Amino acid sequence: MTRRGERLAAGFAGFLGAGMFLPPEGGDEYQVVFRFADEACLACWADSAERRDWLREGAELVHDSRVRCASGLDAWFGPAPSAPPRWKQAVAIWLAFFPVSLAFTLLLGERLAALPVFWRVLSSTAILTPGDGLRLHPVRDTAVAALAAAGRAAGAARRERLRAVKKNGRPRPPE
Repeated sequence: MTRRGERLAAGFAGFLGAGMFLPPEGGDEYQVVFRFADEACLACWADSAERRDWLREGAELVHDSRVRCASGLDAWFGPAPSAPPRWKQAVAIWLAFFPVSLAFTLLLGERLAALPVFWRVLSSTAILTPGDGLRLHPVRDTAVAALAAAGRAAGAARRERLRAVKKNGRPRPPE
């Protein structure tokens, strides 16, 4: 039944995906989540005859139904009255982002070192920023491949200069 609702919603503009959260152990409350690009797209789905028919078909399966819309940080932490203080949200985001940023630096930092600062920062933020809502994965994947190739070339040139220094005792001018 949930998959049918997902297929129906997929026919509406701005549909980004759907999912279902299983109840916690001992619970019986399932949560079905539909994601849309903006409130206007969500409203088209929410007010549609297709959705009303789908809900009517599944009425015997549902004992209690609630609708909650969330966007931005509300989607992570809940609506403002129940959300933790902003500083706690900032710390939670930082704690999640720091290890990812550290791993990125350890894995690609040396390869990106040959790039000017502007391009290093642009590439790192473009790669590390989630792009699901903007559908940036192909762009990000292409950028990662291009940066990896540029990093390999820069690393090879650096190793060649080091070999020349070891062999000749003086640095060879860059080409």
